Amino acid sequence: TKSIKDIPEDAIELTGTIEATSLAAGTYVVSGEASRNGNLPMDGEVNLILKDGASLTVNGKISGATTLNIFGQEKSTGKLTIDNSEIDFGIIIKNVNIHGGVISITGPDQAIETGGTLNIYNGTITASGLSNAIMALGPLNVYNGELTATSTSGAAISMWAEGDNSAILTIYDGKVAATSAAASGIEANDPGGDTGDITIKGGEVTATGGTSGICSSSSIIISGGKVIAKGGLTAAGIGSADSGVCGVITITGGTVIAIGDEAGIGTGANGTCGDIEISGGDVTAVSSSTGTVDENDGTGAGIGAGGGGTCGAISISGGTVVAKAGCQAAAIGSSSGGSSKYTSLTISSGITKVTAILGT
Repeated sequence: TKSIKDIPEDAIELTGTIEATSLAAGTYVVSGEASRNGNLPMDGEVNLILKDGASLTVNGKISGATTLNIFGQEKSTGKLTIDNSEIDFGIIIKNVNIHGGVISITGPDQAIETGGTLNIYNGTITASGLSNAIMALGPLNVYNGELTATSTSGAAISMWAEGDNSAILTIYDGKVAATSAAASGIEANDPGGDTGDITIKGGEVTATGGTSGICSSSSIIISGGKVIAKGGLTAAGIGSADSGVCGVITITGGTVIAIGDEAGIGTGANGTCGDIEISGGDVTAVSSSTGTVDENDGTGAGIGAGGGGTCGAISISGGTVVAKAGCQAAAIGSSSGGSSKYTSLTISSGITKVTAILGT
């Protein structure tokens, strides 16, 4: 992370009402209260410094084909507010690097859309969009800071591979909360390949979906941190939505709590997922229609397949695992009924503890 203590001498001050119709490449510093009533395009790479206690409000969108770098100062209290609640995006730029500040972005379509790379090093970011809070058409890396993403009709955080870009989300640290009313909390898709990857190495991640909590077309890898994933009606907490597709799910460490109306970890109703591999960590997977770990009243397995779903091989070789099944389902395996199935189940030596609780 990087904060700016000393303002560069060539920095251009932004204060009061901004009359400029665009920002040329360069370094800008926000002092006092600044505002722009309308869109603010960038003509080149822009460094935007938010002085402690200062604020910039844009009633429109910030757009550009290059890179926007946002910096805070030592206390990271400078504010950037983008409210484009009437037309398309809040920010639509190829690359965005956020190093600090208090940032609030609203867009009726996407709050943030990047065509290259989105890096969050620090800061407090709140993004709200009708379709998506964040649409990343390339890698998204969260190194630290606090990100709250909220959406209505689409995934709160949506990774979508486009062209040569890879739909890869990596969370190293920080706090991430992603909530969608009607779709996944966090999703990654690569329609033409196998790069829709979600990797969580640390931090605190909460993903709540109207469908699945966390879903990837390729792989979900959790090796550290604390992850809470809740799926909505007929979906998994971690895995696929109703009739959806999810790739391989691998858990090697961290604390994981996954709650789904169908499987806690695995498939939604009539959905599919790849192999499920657990080799470490503290894992709780519950099929619950009420969204709580105490009520296993869903319709899927704790780990495995939901109703009519199909998942690959289930392998547990380490960690502490608690799996709670839904109504008449297996705790680890499949839901009731012949159409729900999994390839195989292996529980190896080295297990700290495995608890399997039958559904009611």
